[in-house]
Amino acid sequence: MNVALKSSHICIDAELARHLSITAPYILLSYQNDIKRLLLAPVDNTWFTKIHKADQYFLKIRNQQGDYATAIHGLLMDYEINSTDRNLDFEINSDTKFVKIDLT
Repeated sequence: MNVALKSSHICIDAELARHLSITAPYILLSYQNDIKRLLLAPVDNTWFTKIHKADQYFLKIRNQQGDYATAIHGLLMDYEINSTDRNLDFEINSDTKFVKIDLT
């Protein structure tokens, strides 16, 4: 499983998308500025929306393998986050179907 920042997009591979049951054209994102962490969850995760005050982001399919990407240009600019292309450390919470992504 892999999460990367490429051209100001968060890219998740097909294996992670399947693990989280991501199939909708939108995902939920919530940014925690104090610890520079992005939280990502499927759009149908109502628990996540209530707890983390998440916003919907458009999710596009990158290739036939089922990899996905979502643009976070505004987030990178608003919080002055390093926008260099790179692989990102992440932690999966399988019980509640969301991912913690480190943006430091």
